[in-house]
Amino acid sequence: MKKIKLLALSAVACAGSIVISGYHGGAAASGGYDCTGAETGLGNFAGCGGTGGCHSTSPTANIAVTVELDSTGGKKTKYYVAGGKYTIKIVGKNNGTTNQPGFGFQLGVIKGSAAVTTPTNEGTFNSPYPTTTQYTPAQPSFYVLNVVEHSNNISPTSGTGGNGTTYQEVINWTAPAKGTGTISIWGVVNAVNNNGTNDKGDLWNTATATLTEITPTGVNEIAANNNEINVYPNPFTVKTTFTLSNEVNNATLSVYDLSGREVQKVTFSGKEVGLDRNNLPNGIYFYNIVSDNQSIKTGKIIAQ
Repeated sequence: MKKIKLLALSAVACAGSIVISGYHGGAAASGGYDCTGAETGLGNFAGCGGTGGCHSTSPTANIAVTVELDSTGGKKTKYYVAGGKYTIKIVGKNNGTTNQPGFGFQLGVIKGSAAVTTPTNEGTFNSPYPTTTQYTPAQPSFYVLNVVEHSNNISPTSGTGGNGTTYQEVINWTAPAKGTGTISIWGVVNAVNNNGTNDKGDLWNTATATLTEITPTGVNEIAANNNEINVYPNPFTVKTTFTLSNEVNNATLSVYDLSGREVQKVTFSGKEVGLDRNNLPNGIYFYNIVSDNQSIKTGKIIAQ
């Protein structure tokens, strides 16, 4: 029989087994469960309840959860550069009326954007981990996701448990190798009432974020739609101009630093768009031109 999941904060009977106090570990380390929703095999399910579970059986909008990838300076990004150093932030907020003065969580990163039976782990979680958190690797008989989770009951980041209380952790993470493609972050926050009983009063919710790999290409490479581009001057000191062979409509030129953080964005239509240096430091940047929600060209520019 699969080990019973452990996010409870009391010694209570759940699903026919005795759960030792949740102060001593997370759902993966102590119970053998991935609760992020990333995997659907081996008896795992999204969230902290489930049939016979120790917490609410369904997610609730009263606990709003977000997960995001942050680059240098804490800037949120939807993109990553292979091998880049980032942080992953998970945040929960109590939008309800009940008092939830503690919390637990789990985070994992997988290949692709959808939950699967046995997902593939992507990227690497790195120490040091925040106080009261731990890295728990996959246990093949119970779950395949490598997770970072709580190791003890965690106090709120702000507030005391009532409406508006926030629950947050920030974890170091290194992006996977070049060519990995689309990946996704999966997370769950369980806000608990600390009353020591199995009354389903603990509230939880999940969240996911999809990330796209930025793959630099040659400046004058021909894209799949045969729309050639010329960038001149490149390298540039004050301004550079992007000239396409075919007209585009409702297009956006986005520029990213090496960490994947967007540093400039320009909207345009036609065959040409200029980019001013502004305050960009010297260095290598990636650009991506999107038209009608389709990426038509990526490449590399150098500011000097």
